[in-house]
Amino acid sequence: MEKFAIVVMSEPGEENPEGQGRMLHALTAAEDFKKAGIEARIFFHGIGVLWLPAFETRKDKFCEHYGSLFDSVRDMVAGACNFCAAMRFGAGDAAERIGVPLLGEAGGHHTAGTLAAEGYHPIVF
Repeated sequence: MEKFAIVVMSEPGEENPEGQGRMLHALTAAEDFKKAGIEARIFFHGIGVLWLPAFETRKDKFCEHYGSLFDSVRDMVAGACNFCAAMRFGAGDAAERIGVPLLGEAGGHHTAGTLAAEGYHPIVF
């Protein structure tokens, strides 16, 4: 059976409707895969790791409104890029607090190529 990697690379923020739309589509895709019994996991890469502190605090309207959707697919979140979260964008602590593992060697990137090598079909949002 095929398995899919939903890779979130969009930027959060109240003033970023494009990023919000991409995140919403990532969450609804995850929900659809879950309902259909299709194996899928969510990964946060690049600036997309900033969604982790956003959903942790839920201080903006988007995360407050769609927090329950995030929670409903939380068991599908497989991890975040170690370099991007811990080294580049400062989201490593938030990832740890909400139980999202950092993937890739210490200080290294976790990539779509790695996902493909693990048998995932990456879908980037």
